Amino acid sequence: MTFNIYFLEPIVDRVASIDLNIPIYFLHGEKSWIIIDPSIDAQSKRQNVYLDTLKDAGHHVITQVISIEDQEFAFVFLGLC
Repeated sequence: MTFNIYFLEPIVDRVASIDLNIPIYFLHGEKSWIIIDPSIDAQSKRQNVYLDTLKDAGHHVITQVISIEDQEFAFVFLGLC
């Protein structure tokens, strides 16, 4: 059995191989422990890579938003759809 172990090959190293017709979105929480640098690097490697940061959100961005009426979240999320 073969397993794809993606954590050994970070997404920033694989982003250039994704079909250019598929846009890529990185959504970060302002208070997340995840660093934003790899997402910024991905933007420099190809077009149609988008990056947004949600104010006062942590790592679990979507679960930490109380409701879709949160204007900033709605703007970013609905803009992605």
